[in-house]
Amino acid sequence: MWISELTLTRWRNHEQTQVSFQPGVTLFVGPNGQGKTNLLEAMRYLATLGSHRVTGSAALIGDNHPAATIFATLRHEARDVSVGLTVKRQGSSEATVSGNKAKVSEVPRWVSAVLFAPEDVSIIRGEPGFRRAFVDELVISTSPSMAAVYQDFERVLKQRNSLLKSLRSSGGRADLSTLEVWNSNFVALA
Repeated sequence: MWISELTLTRWRNHEQTQVSFQPGVTLFVGPNGQGKTNLLEAMRYLATLGSHRVTGSAALIGDNHPAATIFATLRHEARDVSVGLTVKRQGSSEATVSGNKAKVSEVPRWVSAVLFAPEDVSIIRGEPGFRRAFVDELVISTSPSMAAVYQDFERVLKQRNSLLKSLRSSGGRADLSTLEVWNSNFVALA
């Protein structure tokens, strides 16, 4: 699989950018601040549904715009597959595959990418959380169906931790049966 065409609309500093690629090595050359890394980030975002530079999606969307779109034409063996992803400031992201509405979690099944950036030194020198995040991304990139499982795990973890905080603040007087449900979901997804 390779990206034959990439179109960014309101993605960071790219108001409307269309780039065509050929198989082989591609170099992005230009002055600082022109959006070279933003192109790479957009391609990686299709593969992982996340940015290597920021958390959340607000920073990915151009100033004063409600949404940004990444559209890529992928050459997959002898056929082309179009993949589109709209990232919104408010509300859920939307995806298309070959012109048909798709689940956002299905997009990484079509796109694979490896990106090494200066921030990746933290994988070796940083806290264990950086290594766990790297392994999570590696699993998703090699087995894209795990993206949905990962999203479910993150949701369950967030809910479970929220419940634990509320139990702590109430002195543990809350109903523990809810915690058992979240714990069993947590264990099943871990």
